[in-house]
Amino acid sequence: MMIELSRDLRWMVLSYLSPAAIIIRCRVVCREWRCTVDGATQNEWKVLYHAQVCDGLNVGTSFDWRSAAVIATGHAKAVEALCMWKSRRVWVAVPWNEEQRVVNVPLRNGVVRAHACSANNIDFVYDDAFRLRGMPRSCMRRNDVHPCINCRSRSKQRCLNPRYDYYIRSVNDTEDALLDELLGFRLASNPLITSSD
Repeated sequence: MMIELSRDLRWMVLSYLSPAAIIIRCRVVCREWRCTVDGATQNEWKVLYHAQVCDGLNVGTSFDWRSAAVIATGHAKAVEALCMWKSRRVWVAVPWNEEQRVVNVPLRNGVVRAHACSANNIDFVYDDAFRLRGMPRSCMRRNDVHPCINCRSRSKQRCLNPRYDYYIRSVNDTEDALLDELLGFRLASNPLITSSD
């Protein structure tokens, strides 16, 4: 005899999964699961977004939490960046198409390369609203236990193993609520909280 779960209990069980998995995999299991997923309120998706992606966005009442949650947990690659207008670290989807693994790859829709302030920085502008800047740090600057040969010998040649620190900053005078809404669709789930399904 199979015990039938209430809709609330089904949603509670599903909410342990990523929103992308809920939509792609769970929704097609059976009619009850599809009704549970389709009947989830924006507030329920918001709770899921806050738990798996970011809980500090200041967005309007019409913000689509379901779409933002599914998009955020669908990104395979992300970088951790310090969001300057929020003074907090967030995970941002990489600007390049994730399938590509080479230099000068096509960028995601709405992302363009920006003119860097220095030859060492890499800059990308998302949705003409905020800039993701990567600043390289050598082995020596990050006090790496096993520095590369160039850093170890303190030669004038570049570090062979640079790592980037990333920062997000507004590119114009866009109000914070709109910036947060645009950022909400560009964030990725925290890999320390969620794992790929």
